[in-house]
Amino acid sequence: IFRPSVLMPADADTWPPHRVRVVLLHELAHVKRRDCLTHLVAQIVCAAYWFNPLAWMAARHLRTERERACDDLVLAAGTRGSDYADLLLDIARVMRAGRFPAVMAGASLAMAQRSQLEGRLMAILDPSVPRRGLTRARAAAAATVFALVIVPVASVQPWAEEAAMVNSAVSDMTAAPPAQPA
Repeated sequence: IFRPSVLMPADADTWPPHRVRVVLLHELAHVKRRDCLTHLVAQIVCAAYWFNPLAWMAARHLRTERERACDDLVLAAGTRGSDYADLLLDIARVMRAGRFPAVMAGASLAMAQRSQLEGRLMAILDPSVPRRGLTRARAAAAATVFALVIVPVASVQPWAEEAAMVNSAVSDMTAAPPAQPA
């Protein structure tokens, strides 16, 4: 978290320069986005709410979106989608063949899962997917819309109305004289 590092396989120095560039772009995108911190928070939430399947589902979706965001940064840097997809397939083949170092395989196991890899490849090869990141203006607009929606919702206090009705009923019962039998 405080001093991130990128681990590469021992044979990375034999890779073609284009492959090294793409792999480093992707991994440095994780560093830039501070994904290690979001991963830590997700793991803490999963540990605290281990019994809740929604926590595990949210953590899985967070991992998926984290990878896709880094893929978008690689593609936005000028890498062709087809070249990047080929590279991911090569890495998945190496991981499935068991020729990947155990330390790296544990960290990258989710990448080689068929469903996630397929989704990533489809997103990489889809030219209609916007690759731009969130600008400050868009973030400010989203925060403003969120505040405009949440403030009125937060000001609604249905329990205050219920408490007023209970207090009124109690005061009516204490103020009225007891009924006389007829």
